Amino acid sequence: MSSEALIKLLRDHHPEALTFLYFLGMLPAGASADQLLMMWGSTHERQTEILSSYGLLENGVARKVLTPFIINYAEETIDAESRE
Repeated sequence: MSSEALIKLLRDHHPEALTFLYFLGMLPAGASADQLLMMWGSTHERQTEILSSYGLLENGVARKVLTPFIINYAEETIDAESRE
């Protein structure tokens, strides 16, 4: 599935997960679960599950990191409205 199709699915069905994807895109080194809890709150676990189910997170035990391709895509496609 193309990255555009994945983004459309997230936009249509999981808008908070899309915002979370853009947020993680600004953290190319990723973040630990504790860091995500502090920065995003308790819903980070659900957003992580959603992104993982779409294959957008690398399988890391200690840190949640977007795949490199998706990091680049998120950086290129994020707009001013999504940054708010």
